[in-house]
Amino acid sequence: MNANEMGWRATLAEIEQAISHCLADLQNYDVPADVAAPKAVHLDDHLPTITALHGAWDAKLDAMQQHAHSVELLLSEQETMWNEWRTSLSNWQHSMKDAPILASGVASAP
Repeated sequence: MNANEMGWRATLAEIEQAISHCLADLQNYDVPADVAAPKAVHLDDHLPTITALHGAWDAKLDAMQQHAHSVELLLSEQETMWNEWRTSLSNWQHSMKDAPILASGVASAP
């Protein structure tokens, strides 16, 4: 057995010992008499509340979906407008490059 295997075995032995100590401590633990056992929870008792919360969340999610859709439409419209502006400015720049220069140094309209 090499040193690496011996190290792993030693580590596993330490872990096993620590788990054994924890289990022994848990078995020796006494629950105080004044601590009540947890009450069992039955899903049927809470079903109306769960259903109401589910409906409320559905309504909120539907509203958020409508808002998201309107934002997407607005962004699409803005993107279209920016593309139109970019095209117009690009066309203007090209027309200014091709415009003849007057003696005053100002380009004349094409």
